[in-house]
Amino acid sequence: MLWRNIQNVMRKYRLAIGRYIWDRKSPKECIVGGNFIENNTITSILFLRQDGKVGDMVVHTMIFRAIKEQYPNIKIGVITKGAARGIIENNPNVDKIYHFEKEKSKIQKLAKQIAEEKYDLLVDFSIMLRVRDMMLISLCKARYNIGVNRDDWELFDLSVLFDFHSHITNLYGFFLTKIGVEYHSTKYEIFNEPLELETYNRVIVLNPYASNRHRSLSDDMVIKIGKEILKYQDIEIYIVGESSKKTSLTEIARNIGEKAKYYPTKSILDLVSLIQRADLIVSPDTAAVHIASAFDKKMISVYLEDNEEIYYAKMWAPNSSQAKIIYANHENMDWFVWEEMEQYLRMTLEG
Repeated sequence: MLWRNIQNVMRKYRLAIGRYIWDRKSPKECIVGGNFIENNTITSILFLRQDGKVGDMVVHTMIFRAIKEQYPNIKIGVITKGAARGIIENNPNVDKIYHFEKEKSKIQKLAKQIAEEKYDLLVDFSIMLRVRDMMLISLCKARYNIGVNRDDWELFDLSVLFDFHSHITNLYGFFLTKIGVEYHSTKYEIFNEPLELETYNRVIVLNPYASNRHRSLSDDMVIKIGKEILKYQDIEIYIVGESSKKTSLTEIARNIGEKAKYYPTKSILDLVSLIQRADLIVSPDTAAVHIASAFDKKMISVYLEDNEEIYYAKMWAPNSSQAKIIYANHENMDWFVWEEMEQYLRMTLEG
């Protein structure tokens, strides 16, 4: 606890020093009122998604589509890394993808390349800016920078106000309205081909683990859910997860029964293809939920309930009418009303 407190204090000092160095922008261009894109001659927009979060990237696709529908000639660039890149590699609304690496020299090299391309608008949706993020934004030298709740920053020319207590699509909608883009849908898009499976059974994708242990289901709970699913006819369960968890996932499948198996995925697009083929996805709050939302797949998702400090359930809920949400006690992902799981499985799989 003491070490954690020391780390928190040091982080505050680092951020304060970083802001002192990087929170400035010169020259500051004037902003012409009215439609921001048209009146300020915006021909290129750069989005920062350097955290590489897959679910966030899936949700971002609503923005890319909305901009291109109204302004098809605007160049859209995205900085990202890891599996998140796969989500937009085939997206016709994204013109250029930049690979992010967190080493200072590589950030400087990337920013120099981007600065030479002279982007008109840089967009950052970060809640908290790391020092390296401040440096990247500054060195990219876009004509205008826009962020969330950045009214008191010199580095940003525009700010979108958001309290982070409503769905994430509202934030992105506020941003689109701010820059003069009318949007007619919040639907996500992933451009990929569905998986061909040699089966006539219904395919159930069971995704046990989220990005952190606190939001993951226990192995015992996953086995319990899997056994409940196999009470229904014509079922095959495909259990997915990172290759580093192969041993645990294989053991879970063995304990559920012979109609359950671990399904290895070599890339995020393998998972996308499987979900696109699936009849039902059961998953905690993680990227699989947003991928399933993109294809309007039936899903049962388990979320930790919000409290005064945690608001992920409301903010990152599935953006799909096909989703059934079960809320677990915020102290333990397994602490949900089991009868709700039984009810939703019955509604989905009976008949």
